[in-house]
Amino acid sequence: MRHDEVNEESQEAAALYVLGALSQHEARAFERHLRDGCPACEIEVNQFEQVVGLIGSTAPPVSPPANLRERLINNIANEAKTSPQIIGQQADVLRFPEHPTLTRQIPSRPAPARAFIPWAIAASIFVAFIVSVFLWQSDRRALQAALDKSKEEAAQTSTTVAAAQPRVIKLAGQEGAPQASGEILWDVQTNRWIVNADLPPLPAGKVYQLWFVTQDAKISAGTMKASESGRVVAVVPGPSNNIKPVFAAITLEPEGGSPQPTSKIFVIGEAG
Repeated sequence: MRHDEVNEESQEAAALYVLGALSQHEARAFERHLRDGCPACEIEVNQFEQVVGLIGSTAPPVSPPANLRERLINNIANEAKTSPQIIGQQADVLRFPEHPTLTRQIPSRPAPARAFIPWAIAASIFVAFIVSVFLWQSDRRALQAALDKSKEEAAQTSTTVAAAQPRVIKLAGQEGAPQASGEILWDVQTNRWIVNADLPPLPAGKVYQLWFVTQDAKISAGTMKASESGRVVAVVPGPSNNIKPVFAAITLEPEGGSPQPTSKIFVIGEAG
């Protein structure tokens, strides 16, 4: 019967087959099963053969004792001296009795069961080892999946946090007010611009006006008052989704504001 997927029974049969621990009848039946075509069992056999091949290579090499060769030569020489010399001598001839007596046939006994114990132990150890490997692989896959999920969640969180971080637009003085400076804190979550700038004191009837400067337009972001010293602190709505500002700029305009800048830029900063 072909297997669509590996099960515990097919894994055990493949492991015992590779170890040579199946009976002759069971081994032939398993081989017929493989010849009939069962990709799942073939994969299991190939994997177990690779594992069995690695088991022997993991044992550390052991060097023979230095005196082993000398002991072997001495043992051969001693056996040659003590063995009977029958060459050239007439060997005694043993005569059979005229009426041979019946000899009792001693029934052969099966090999003691303990002769098979080492194979059974080896097979059990190997099966336990294979089961441990599969369990370890399953745990590793589960752990890897959990780690991948954690990494993905961390990346998403990092992206969300990065996107929610306030952006700072540094404002530098221009020809209209070289000594001016300031910055705009862009609160991305609430889409507000918090303006903090040091500008020249406002002349009578004038206000400062903030502009979203895009690639092809200057869009008013609102007017702002200033202190007597020219300090501007204001909160204005940020640009809408269809406005992509490249710069933020402040100009001096008539009270009430202007549809387009009418004076030189006092401060400007990159917003894109």
